[in-house]
Amino acid sequence: QMKNPDYLNALMANRILGGGAQARLFLNLREDKAYTYGAYSGIGDNKYVPSLFDAGASVRNAVTDSAVVEILKEIDRIIVEPVSEEELDNAKAKYVGNFVMALEQPQTIARYALNIETEDLPDDFYKTYLERINAITVEDVQEAATKYFTSANSRVVVVGKGSDVIENLEKVTFNGKEVPIKFYDKKGVATDKPDYDAPLPEGVSIQSILDAYFDAIGGQDEVDKISSLKLVYEGELQGAKVKTEEKRLADKYAMTTYMNDAPMQGVVAKGDEVYMKQGGNKMPMPEGMVSDMQQVMGIFPEQSFGVTDKAKLVGIEDVEGAKAYKIEVPGETIQASYFYDIVSGLKVKEAAVINMGGQTQSQETLFMDYQEIDGIKFPSKKVSSFGPQQLESSLLEAVINKEFSEADFE
Repeated sequence: QMKNPDYLNALMANRILGGGAQARLFLNLREDKAYTYGAYSGIGDNKYVPSLFDAGASVRNAVTDSAVVEILKEIDRIIVEPVSEEELDNAKAKYVGNFVMALEQPQTIARYALNIETEDLPDDFYKTYLERINAITVEDVQEAATKYFTSANSRVVVVGKGSDVIENLEKVTFNGKEVPIKFYDKKGVATDKPDYDAPLPEGVSIQSILDAYFDAIGGQDEVDKISSLKLVYEGELQGAKVKTEEKRLADKYAMTTYMNDAPMQGVVAKGDEVYMKQGGNKMPMPEGMVSDMQQVMGIFPEQSFGVTDKAKLVGIEDVEGAKAYKIEVPGETIQASYFYDIVSGLKVKEAAVINMGGQTQSQETLFMDYQEIDGIKFPSKKVSSFGPQQLESSLLEAVINKEFSEADFE
């Protein structure tokens, strides 16, 4: 609670541990180990129930186990090892600066007055704030850390590609003890450990899966008749209408995203040229992305990666409660995965990890409720990642063999 005598001491301990770019977690996991772009911790307050302390980072799959150990080590270190006077002085300076800047905003004064009433704080809580911040000692920080931070009572939550991280996580020990591992589905229900080594049925290959997919959407003969394709999907996100328009030829691709019917951004691939458009700006993509895009060009991406020697059949995974074959198409900048329902043969998911400009972005799209249009089945609903949110879109238009001009791919 804010009125707790430990309140400011705990905030100061958290600031030194993981409260910013000069804090221990950041300096360890980013500056020293290069595991991540940022690692932070946070501690909240609540006058009704115990509040949460957490620490975390988004890291590369290969170092997930090491990152877990380093985070736990830093939590333990601030408990058993006094912070330095320099760390404490820097943290105090940050708090003082933030406090003074916040006072320039009228809403800050209103919030402080409200806190005094609702949190049962003394009337001079903010008048003496800086005085009490500057009075915090190294011993106060260690005492608060000992009281409120503990690796022994923590839960480590790892979300990611299980087949890449489980083996090393199962070897993690901390303070001489094995860290037990439990598995949950995306709804938090306890489940068994996934079996990533489950054998594929005899005779199953990339070609057989793609053959089944083309049969499921209308047959290879009908697919071969398609020379161009236009797909338009529309959904709603936070009250705004979001529309995506795709245009595909055998050797050209263009996708434009509209927000409330205004073009927001686009991607164009043709020949050896791949670029992004935003407003009037045209931004060429890295060279590696050109070859990656060429691997999935065509009316259907399966027509291209089905003949490449880079595609790999990696196994069977659950997609929305059903078993699906997973085909990976690795590239320099794009690591793409395609999932096909074992029973129906239809594609049920696409996923991609994009590495560009030193940053990693994950994208995922689920395909549902196929409907037939001019002899070919298309998913009538898509659920796609849209930044940190999900966008559910419905099929507005599917036009086969539409005549495109060069301007459609500019």
